[in-house]
Amino acid sequence: MERTRAAVAVVLALGVSLGGLGAFWTPVATASHESIEISSPEGEYFVGQAVNVSGSANRSVESVAVYARGGGDWQLLDVNRDGELGGDDTLAVDEQGNWSVRNLVLSNANRLLSFPGDYRLGVVNASDVGANGSLPTSLDPTRFVRAESGQTILRVSRTRLRGSFVTVGGELSSENAEVTVRGTSRGGRELLVVLVDSRGRVATDQLQVPRGNGSFDVDVALRTDDGTALAEGPVQAYVLALGRDERAGDGHLPDGTNATLDAVAEYVAHHPARLDARQVRERFLDQTVDEAGSDDLLVAERFDYVESTTTITTVAPESQFGREGIYAVTVGERMVVAGETNLLPGDSTISVEAVSGPTPGRIPVVWTHDWDSDGNWSVAVDTDGVEPGVYALSVEADGETDDQVFVRVLPEFGNETPG
Repeated sequence: MERTRAAVAVVLALGVSLGGLGAFWTPVATASHESIEISSPEGEYFVGQAVNVSGSANRSVESVAVYARGGGDWQLLDVNRDGELGGDDTLAVDEQGNWSVRNLVLSNANRLLSFPGDYRLGVVNASDVGANGSLPTSLDPTRFVRAESGQTILRVSRTRLRGSFVTVGGELSSENAEVTVRGTSRGGRELLVVLVDSRGRVATDQLQVPRGNGSFDVDVALRTDDGTALAEGPVQAYVLALGRDERAGDGHLPDGTNATLDAVAEYVAHHPARLDARQVRERFLDQTVDEAGSDDLLVAERFDYVESTTTITTVAPESQFGREGIYAVTVGERMVVAGETNLLPGDSTISVEAVSGPTPGRIPVVWTHDWDSDGNWSVAVDTDGVEPGVYALSVEADGETDDQVFVRVLPEFGNETPG
């Protein structure tokens, strides 16, 4: 009896030291099984992103169910995408002990995962939590960990959109019938490109972002739906991605139509003829990012759609190259010719040729198709064996003469001052 009383006293004392009997006797939920694992996704998830959900399980497990938890109970995911939660939302475990579902949009499978934050993604043996072909839509944490289960941490982030339209110094040559748009979209895979010219004409294109890192690189025609070319002048360019509600603006256009990307493209492209460019742009923005309640994402840029131009701005000895202007070159020195263009690098070729002077044939024709996005180009020309005198240098872009300048070539041991 004395030993029993002593043991009870020790237990009571320990219970008090740990914060009371309630704290001492409260059962701690721990996972009793580690036979199910999640291999993907892992790390960060972007709202709207389609991912593969996969892992492995003990071969005694026939099927698994996937749940997510934010802070309360575990919530079942709609893995079969039928819009309902229930017994059909299980994944079979194959003979190798693997289970998976491909291209599942987690934020659609359970709206819990459409809000940024830190969550847990869990998988559980379906037979441990369900019965008679049914599954609970929610599980309390204790019941989850007592079943055969596995879990991983998942950070949910907002959809991200970055993009730019490829131009040269903010200009696009009208020789180009299309403009390239590049960027990344993490989450939304469906994008809408809208181009509005100076007359209010509209070109649209929809693109689907490839799976993977979310990068895209596409060419968009500078033409309206009926084939009319956009007018030269300023062009306002947009890339639109929908937010987690998968609808533009507040979800509806003025006529009540669901504001899908198809509907928005139709709405902005077929506007009343009396609207000018500013009104067309406002009409588009009013139904997307500027509308109350919108969570749409938008990239907006402006470029000038103009005739192609290539000019020579500098001719100088290589040793003195730097200042803009036309400077004399001494026979035997390398001559640098530089200028500006609004043609796209890689797509066009710029060549420089001496077309007149004492011995123009001795000055080699040089060319380049490599320049930066600011449009600044340069070439170097040898002057060995050239007769002194005044030479006309001509620059051609894609076979068309665009500019011509005159430069003096001095005798090798002459006393003339460059300039």
